[in-house]
Amino acid sequence: MAAWQLGVMMRFTWLLVVMLAAVFGASAEPAPHVVKFKAFQAAYAAGDVDGADAAGSEALQLAEANGARPAIVQVLAVNLAGLRLSQDRPDAAAPLVRAKALAAAGEGAISATTLALLDAWAGLEPTKMASRRRLHDAIAAGGDVEIGWRWKAARRLSAAALQVDDWPMQIKAADLALSAIEGAETAPDIARGRILTERAAARLLNSDQREAELRAALADSREAARLLEPLHIPGHEGQITDGVRLFSDARAWSEAIRALSLSNGFQVPKEKETEETASDKAMNYCEYERLNPPIKYPTGAVMRGFAGAVTALVFITPEGKTSEVKIRSEVPTKLFTDAVKAGLSGVPMKLKPDQQADWRRSYWHYLTVAFMLK
Repeated sequence: MAAWQLGVMMRFTWLLVVMLAAVFGASAEPAPHVVKFKAFQAAYAAGDVDGADAAGSEALQLAEANGARPAIVQVLAVNLAGLRLSQDRPDAAAPLVRAKALAAAGEGAISATTLALLDAWAGLEPTKMASRRRLHDAIAAGGDVEIGWRWKAARRLSAAALQVDDWPMQIKAADLALSAIEGAETAPDIARGRILTERAAARLLNSDQREAELRAALADSREAARLLEPLHIPGHEGQITDGVRLFSDARAWSEAIRALSLSNGFQVPKEKETEETASDKAMNYCEYERLNPPIKYPTGAVMRGFAGAVTALVFITPEGKTSEVKIRSEVPTKLFTDAVKAGLSGVPMKLKPDQQADWRRSYWHYLTVAFMLK
């Protein structure tokens, strides 16, 4: 789990700190469950999920055994349930049942919307539409629920929708996730970029090649690529870093959607570019057009009317030839892979005079190849 996700998910636990301080602040020795809860916090902040679970479970047991206030018991139970739900653990139901029982008895401190969201999350059955809709509605109604839990629940809903090819619900789940992290000051561009790429893919798959839906999908994928572009520098010896992977996915979907739109005769809005991205785009998109011989459009793709795109890392020798090709992302999957590998392997690059000085050493180059029917 990313550090910023841990941060936003931990915000709710500070409620318990305030409550415990009010109850035990004057005591020389903190109560055992307070000690264990602090251990829970420390382990969770360090990314030790198993340690956090063990400490959180002990804190809840000690609070029950020592007769702690019902409100404190409920907060401990809810925190433990939320942790386990975020890890897709089936034992999240037990502490959640206890929290709900306290709420039913009028002794809790947790909002009804928070309990409803966690309950729908715990009861999610991905193959049942009613279950997916229930979780969607609970997230949408949970504006007062902590950011981290709304975010994780929306991501779980997205995964469930993807499992059964429910593209409309995946789009809605992406909307909910984006809405959740709008309130997280520490949420980085990488999170938004990832969700926008997923929403673009869902919109494309849900579009039936309608112009309005394709235009919305293209806007999402382009924005995702813009957010993720600073991360796309390959690692040592062409290592596929997370930044390369995410940016490549966004760019592949963007170019595939653009190619499909143009193949259908739709108007495609021009991409907003900074001076830096315009220069990078000229390298990324035009290189394959200067290959000798050019990349061949697969016959099977032509016959089936498929457009698409592939992103790759290509190793360029000092002589200006390609010697190794690593396919990073492809839309549709594997349809254009062989054509790109064959077209980019061991061929000379036609360089402009002003580019010669930049190509005197071996290095990895990032490349996007788009296929469109004309």
